Amino acid sequence: MGATGAQGPTGPTGPTGTNFINAMGKVSGTNIGADECINCLNATAQRNGEGIYQINLSNSPGDANYIINLTVSSQGQNDSGCDRDDVNITYYGQAANQFFVRVITGDDGTTIDEECDREFMFTVFDPTP
Repeated sequence: MGATGAQGPTGPTGPTGTNFINAMGKVSGTNIGADECINCLNATAQRNGEGIYQINLSNSPGDANYIINLTVSSQGQNDSGCDRDDVNITYYGQAANQFFVRVITGDDGTTIDEECDREFMFTVFDPTP
């Protein structure tokens, strides 16, 4: 096998891609009374009560048909009874510029679906052109 030859000229720029990500963020679950976002793009997060968060989108998708992806930390925080292993996260109240997140601990042996504060992440996708 011979030596590698000289690099050729750069080709033309390809077409612009479509960015489906409208907003995303990491929410602390512990900054009570402040913006809960640790690192957010096109969004803010507000704690409305234990385990209840309002995500406000600064770059509205235009309608409420966008896709929400949520994930919750597996590490318990031991500050609100959310240190169980059965923690769930759901969304509700989806509108064009906001949605709500509910973080709950499942059956902790005494109370079913109890709201609790826990770090979580979200991504908002809008594949509609």
